[in-house]
Amino acid sequence: LIAEADGTLAGYTCFDRIPLSEVSFDLYWIAVAQESRGTGLALELMHRTAAFAKRKRGLWLFAETSSRPPYAPARAFYRKAGFEEVSRFDDFYAAGDAKVTFRLKL
Repeated sequence: LIAEADGTLAGYTCFDRIPLSEVSFDLYWIAVAQESRGTGLALELMHRTAAFAKRKRGLWLFAETSSRPPYAPARAFYRKAGFEEVSRFDDFYAAGDAKVTFRLKL
């Protein structure tokens, strides 16, 4: 899904059904242009993405990110959007850098 402002891309999500799953979707990317941050656009895109997946018989939307400090805003965003942390794989990306998985009930 995309969002435009004055004909310019302001944000997008990239997602799809998880292969071999009938009810689960992966959120691959959510991005909002710097000038659109703090406007609620990211939450709006997330709500639209969740609604789309739910219309396609989705029950779950998954997102993953790193445990490193630069990714703290992403983890906070997922929690704010209603996701819960469901797994953490230590030393996944590198020593001391865990893969953190979040899940949203649709």
